[in-house]
Amino acid sequence: MSDPADKTVLSDSQISEALAELPGWAHTEGALTYSVKCDSAEAAIGLFDKIAAAAENAGHHPDVLWSYNELTVDMSSHDVGGVTVRDTRLAKTIGGLAEAAGATIYDGEE
Repeated sequence: MSDPADKTVLSDSQISEALAELPGWAHTEGALTYSVKCDSAEAAIGLFDKIAAAAENAGHHPDVLWSYNELTVDMSSHDVGGVTVRDTRLAKTIGGLAEAAGATIYDGEE
């Protein structure tokens, strides 16, 4: 049985509180967004695979953009039209996977 919080859209203040515990994540255009840079394209593909496996395990599927050694994740709960606890939970997992892979948070600037 799923947790009712998984279907409840978080308020802006609740999202801000969650982001305090999610280094590198931002709230933009109704989604949580995270970009990282890996040491190589192969490392980025490996991280992509781990993110895909974690998402599948969670039954939640973020949008992931791969560009050479960079990954950008955009995540919201499309079924309820916003960010939920389900998103923050998977964001924490993805952040841990990225850290373990040696990826660095990337803001698009060199």
